[in-house]
Amino acid sequence: MSSTILPGIGAGAQHSEAIPAESLAYSSITLLHPAHKADARHRSQPLPPPFIRILDIFFRQNKTGGFFSGACAFNDVQFSGQRPIVGVGHHFVVYASPFAKLDEIPEQVRKAGAEVYCIKSPNFTSKSENDDFQREYYHTTLQELRVMTHPDLVGQDNIISLLGLDFMEDYDDFKISWPLLLMEYADFGTLDVFQQDLNGLQPDLARRLLLDVANGLLSLHRCNVIHGDVKSENVLICRHPTRQYVAKVSDFGLAVVNPSPEKQHYLPGCTRLWSAPEAQTQLSVLGMQLTDVYSFGLTVWRVLLNCANPFERLPRTTTSFYGQNDFVQQMKSNKMFPQIVIQSIEGLRVTFASAVVAATLNLDPAQRSLEAAIHALSGVTATMHHKIEASNDLQLSGLAQRDLSEDAGTILGKVSYNRHL
Repeated sequence: MSSTILPGIGAGAQHSEAIPAESLAYSSITLLHPAHKADARHRSQPLPPPFIRILDIFFRQNKTGGFFSGACAFNDVQFSGQRPIVGVGHHFVVYASPFAKLDEIPEQVRKAGAEVYCIKSPNFTSKSENDDFQREYYHTTLQELRVMTHPDLVGQDNIISLLGLDFMEDYDDFKISWPLLLMEYADFGTLDVFQQDLNGLQPDLARRLLLDVANGLLSLHRCNVIHGDVKSENVLICRHPTRQYVAKVSDFGLAVVNPSPEKQHYLPGCTRLWSAPEAQTQLSVLGMQLTDVYSFGLTVWRVLLNCANPFERLPRTTTSFYGQNDFVQQMKSNKMFPQIVIQSIEGLRVTFASAVVAATLNLDPAQRSLEAAIHALSGVTATMHHKIEASNDLQLSGLAQRDLSEDAGTILGKVSYNRHL
């Protein structure tokens, strides 16, 4: 099921299981910050139009052999037995397509034994409902290309691979051509669907896949790229030649690429359920990276609880008067939130859980550390223990063993009561 999208903004989320309509609306809406939207239009004036920049990437990549096919041919992408639809989002329809006999299959794809790739093409249903669709599609495609053709990200094990770029003529206007992204095929779908298919992940498999995601995010951050929309729906599970499964970060339509370290920035958008409390404020480059870290922490929580919306697993005994939106925001804004999360997963006896939560879900962005989460997921705990002991305000050193006397509803009720005194 594709997500609800506000007019003129980013790609949608897919949900692997049914959840109440109220929480679904909250979790699936992707928001664009108004100030960023105006700022983006202003900044784009001195730059070439997105389509020209897309063509520039196309010719440069073909010249250097970066794409598996050098043919600049207009494709007619349609559903067929050989090209089934494997995904639908706001901007894209994704088809699976077999490699042609004459295609030079990329080395990393060949090693994994892949016989098909994906074609991300325009979702013309959205086009008919949105007059601004062409501009949005070009911009989103350009952002995807800028990230996936970054020289330090090409071939990175935990970033989905771009294999090629082609074009499709518009059915109604021959003067318009639509760029098509030719992508690595994810045999096992998105992380949320994969988890649902397996009825939950064994702890070691969950640890390895989450470590993949964390390493992918770290690679992005080292290249001065902020993902901006980290969630299970934007993680693809691919075949691996030796360990069977590997997780790869994907969907870069809301990414921030090479922002100036001297300025404050707005994130282009977010999926509210999985966003950091500060995601809609002006942030430094490091601040934006730390919103990715927070979203990763929420994704870890979701994976461990094996549910579409882990906030629904929290008790609300004294807060039934809250709507889902208010409840989630109040929980994220509460300094006790990491403790509440750890309490919700204590019975799972997952050794890395407490350390990862402590490293990612702190209300204070300065107390978050993707590197510390990676250490915990890798089995290296010394750095994490040092960080926990230094976090006096939450006293996180005892979180894993603490028997909390107050449930989430009681804590939240006190916060609400004090606020109205």
